[in-house]
Amino acid sequence: MPPAAGDPNQLQQVFLNLLLNAEQAILGSRVGDCIRIGTATRVEAGTRWVVVEIADNGPGIPEEVLPRIFEPFFTTKEVGEGTGLGLSVSYGIVEQHGGRLTVRSRPGRTAVSVELPATEPAPETSATGAGEPRSAGLGRRALVVDDEPTVIDFLTTLLREAGWQVDVSPGGRAALERLRARGYDLIVSDIRMPDGSGEEFYRAVTAEWGDLAGRFLFITGDTANAAAWKFIEESRVPVLEKPFTPDALLEAVDRLTS
Repeated sequence: MPPAAGDPNQLQQVFLNLLLNAEQAILGSRVGDCIRIGTATRVEAGTRWVVVEIADNGPGIPEEVLPRIFEPFFTTKEVGEGTGLGLSVSYGIVEQHGGRLTVRSRPGRTAVSVELPATEPAPETSATGAGEPRSAGLGRRALVVDDEPTVIDFLTTLLREAGWQVDVSPGGRAALERLRARGYDLIVSDIRMPDGSGEEFYRAVTAEWGDLAGRFLFITGDTANAAAWKFIEESRVPVLEKPFTPDALLEAVDRLTS
């Protein structure tokens, strides 16, 4: 991982606050038992970013609360349990460092991402031996199936840079209709989605087109879900755990499609 510039004391405050929030959500609700920390890098508009994600499998943040979580003094905790300043202060610290603090949540999973500019410049090309850009996807088509806009942007950018023609679907049901309309050489799919899960999508596809079983790559942040891992083990489909690096994705795609 490249280093990110910043005040270590302030950033320590941010990460400690995010971890405590996740812990309190699990302990207070008695839902969930796992907090995971992941790191990745990405490149956007010539800037290299260091990404740290803190994810828990707790109760999730209610839909009506989510838009307000960065407001000063807003809190869902009982009197005496918090000041309501934690997330708003953390948001301000990350912004002062030129970064971004974002939260995605649904029942059973909350993921908070801290993105900070790296001190090392973005590479001019993807590293594939003699400095040549990846071109494994030239002339081939990929289908990305995910319901998170940031993940979709990340995946489509990387695949298009590698030469793939990319289509996108927000869930398994819509993706199945796309497959019935045209063929794909690669399918990159999340597992948990509201509009048709990755498991349902995979079973429907392989029942209709058995040869597509070997073209799936799953991505997931739901690592604590026993049912999801049972399905992955049974299907033997390659899987990447979120967050993952660009190189990890492209290497997995290369192995799958070479």
